Amino acid sequence: MKANIQSHVHLELDFETKSELSAVMNSIIPDNIDCPNGLVVTMSDKDNRLILDIFCTREIYVIISTVDEILSHIIMAKQVIANAGS
Repeated sequence: MKANIQSHVHLELDFETKSELSAVMNSIIPDNIDCPNGLVVTMSDKDNRLILDIFCTREIYVIISTVDEILSHIIMAKQVIANAGS
């Protein structure tokens, strides 16, 4: 039996422009709509900063893999934005 643990990750990521921030936010919103039970992802922005809070009441690997997936999607979105501008 795996032990569940309450965990919380707070991330603040700075972007160069508001338009880049908006594009990245729009690209990751669909990933965070239907989270499994015990996992909540909230997202907001302030100035040119993306603020993510991830709350989990499941096994610790769930929040770790969620953070990894979100950051991977952000990196991919930033690469697409950079390639579109060149």
